[in-house]
Amino acid sequence: MFRGIFSKDPLALESIGYLVYDGTSPDPQALLYASAPERPGREHARFATLNVAGRTWTLHLYALPRFYSAHGSRLPLLVLVVGALVSALVFQVLLANHRYALLQARLLAQAQAATAEAQEAVRTRDEVLAIVSHDLRNPVGSILLSVRLLARRVPETDDAGHRAIAGIQRAAEGMRVLIGDLLDLVRIDTGRLVVEPRPCPLQEAARDAVDVIAPIAAARGIHLAVDLPADPLRVLCDRERVQQVFSNLIGNAVKFTQTGGSVTVRAEGLPDRVRVSVADTGPGLTAAERERVFDRFWQADKSRKGGTGLGLFIVKAIVTAHGGDVTVQSEPGKGATFSFTLPRAP
Repeated sequence: MFRGIFSKDPLALESIGYLVYDGTSPDPQALLYASAPERPGREHARFATLNVAGRTWTLHLYALPRFYSAHGSRLPLLVLVVGALVSALVFQVLLANHRYALLQARLLAQAQAATAEAQEAVRTRDEVLAIVSHDLRNPVGSILLSVRLLARRVPETDDAGHRAIAGIQRAAEGMRVLIGDLLDLVRIDTGRLVVEPRPCPLQEAARDAVDVIAPIAAARGIHLAVDLPADPLRVLCDRERVQQVFSNLIGNAVKFTQTGGSVTVRAEGLPDRVRVSVADTGPGLTAAERERVFDRFWQADKSRKGGTGLGLFIVKAIVTAHGGDVTVQSEPGKGATFSFTLPRAP
């Protein structure tokens, strides 16, 4: 730029110049750029302070005596000042961009290092969860088997003994569900959640899940209804996984419905799929809660003890793996309806 401005005046290129310093004073240690080597006999010099991109620069302009002798006056100094200012400004902008690029490169490297560290931490967590959960399954299975055998040996008249056995069984069942949820979480996070779809009668899968939860609903005074079409609805699904979906949705509905309320399981056939819904008369969900209801570890009622907040997260992953979708419709005070779809069997 500087040479372009004075390209038609060779003498100017040899007898004028400028220096740029970082800071507010012409400190030789802070010299950033010099248009030419230092020359003795400078007749005229000017200092200017500029602020560019948040940084302060000192511009030192100078001219040699022969510049004025050749031009016969000091008027050309104005041209010198303008040219040098423009050149210095361009230089400053380029230097600022260079420094910004270096800063961005450092930040990117730090972000990549942090990401790699976080990914390694997640892998370690998943490995620990998988190992611990797998190693716990066998002892819990042994406890459940032993409890069932023990229940047969306790006399029917021993109410205290049967209550104790029932408590042990509930705790072990809860541990079994928790272990299963943790293993599923690892499978989902690592992309290893596998489903094996086969033709399956939907009504059977729904009624099996309802039969398991019906005693719990009855004990709480909740009416559990099943409204399924008379005609068989065959779907392509992994029956064990779909049982898990039913159990989570119906169990949640019973859990959050007050005594005297109701939970209804429905299904309807669509052209290429089947839609299943589980509706309850519970407290319902706000718009903010509906947005987060399928997030991992999220619970609508933090005051309730029990549960991991993984149930609906796993439900969504299982349904998605089947090629279906899961939705929720709810308003505060009007209950909630969770629906999911499965592909129809040919």
